[in-house]
Amino acid sequence: MQVVLVSTNARKYSLEKQIVRATVPKGEQLLTLKTIQAALENRGIKPRFFPESPLKIEVEPGTFRPTAEAADNIKKAFAGVVGDNSQIVFGLSVTTENYWLYEVLSQIIRAEYPGATIISGGPHFKREELFVNGKKIHDPVEIALGNNLSDGIVVGGCSPFISYLAEGGHSFSAIREPGLFWLEDGKVAGHGWGRFPRLDKVPYSRTDSGLTILFRNACQNRCNFCSIVWSKTNYSEMAIQRTIDELASAPEQYIHIDDPNVFEPSQLDFYSRTLRAIKIPRKEISLDPSSLLVDHPFYRGISNGILAKEFGVYSYFFGRDSVTAEDAGGIGSKLRGKVKTRGQLDREGEALQRFIEAGIRNQWVGPGNQKLPFWVRVSYILSPFDTMESIIKKTGEMDRFTWGREGGHLDVQPQYQLLVPFPGTRVRRENIQHIKEPENFAGHMLNRNVWSESLGPQVSFLDEFLSEEEYYRPGIGENAPLYDDFIDDLLEKYM
Repeated sequence: MQVVLVSTNARKYSLEKQIVRATVPKGEQLLTLKTIQAALENRGIKPRFFPESPLKIEVEPGTFRPTAEAADNIKKAFAGVVGDNSQIVFGLSVTTENYWLYEVLSQIIRAEYPGATIISGGPHFKREELFVNGKKIHDPVEIALGNNLSDGIVVGGCSPFISYLAEGGHSFSAIREPGLFWLEDGKVAGHGWGRFPRLDKVPYSRTDSGLTILFRNACQNRCNFCSIVWSKTNYSEMAIQRTIDELASAPEQYIHIDDPNVFEPSQLDFYSRTLRAIKIPRKEISLDPSSLLVDHPFYRGISNGILAKEFGVYSYFFGRDSVTAEDAGGIGSKLRGKVKTRGQLDREGEALQRFIEAGIRNQWVGPGNQKLPFWVRVSYILSPFDTMESIIKKTGEMDRFTWGREGGHLDVQPQYQLLVPFPGTRVRRENIQHIKEPENFAGHMLNRNVWSESLGPQVSFLDEFLSEEEYYRPGIGENAPLYDDFIDDLLEKYM
């Protein structure tokens, strides 16, 4: 039996004149698949990855069908991985924003390898019980199985997938673990939520720029829009130490810590010990803006470069998301389970401003006083719950925060994405009647508006904002007038 782990993680994609162009990095660069690989190898199964080299894909205008050339390239890439094996199990890791690619790859697998078994998992797959006007909306598991995109679906952690393969890959019903679903007499069978596998080391992936690793995927905020509700990782202290020892000989100079909220106050001791022990000189982390407000010497030191000096953190990602209480309430932007208030959001904005200004004034240094360029990314969510106030405040803050390094030591780039109603989230559950096509996940790409104007006329702004993307670029210096013109245009149309 040949097991092929398939990445559906399209990166560097563009949507231009209804033509989607994307690049799929090597499958072994996807951390999710490396985690599955580690669990399989513990059971004596050695999988292969797809694609083995970066794969460029283009679809026909207005569709999600690959062009003839792209389809031929995909088939050749699969043939190079599969070879002459007759018993094949494909495991696909799926996210909602790349669901269109999942459809493309599954359909090609069905056509080229009709006897193969396809099992899919990932954050996209959740069980839901949702209705619009009394009509049941099929959930992601029902849709994928009903459309013959997969033979089996894993919801939650990948442990049932590992068990299925370890048992020979013959029968879904023989696997008693929760989290595995399949069709039986035309109905979905299975139950529960899959466990995260027990591993003796923390997996990490190698990318073109360095390493990516995830220690803990639990976030205390529990925002209504967030799709990161996987089974919690359960790495032991011994497993973490083994990995740190192994990383000591890694040649890479950069590591991305993929944990969603590094240095969350309840985890301060863990991350302090872990990041200090990792000797790779340059680290990238994600921080909640609220971290800048904690009344504690460590957190007060963040704006003075303590993360750079003590841990080698040179790249920071802040999930700002919302700027007003109305906006935060609409999307469910939370701090430790409670929707952020206007006062909290204003203080976070002020703290980010101070952090950026401190970075501009000072050349932070890493361990050993090593001087490095620093990057800051501040991310916002545009949503149908935005008001004129929140839009002006967001775009103004993006413009104010932008700072170009241009040979200097600091680069600050705000970024935005549209609100995606990910399966299993409260945002989707509470607003299902306002999603244009709630069962058409191929249309749920990042920065495509899936919201209906039944939420209000402000929804049309999202389409307009996207169409004006080339017109509005947050910037300084020569780019600043573009922001002024954009706001003037907004005021004229919506006030």
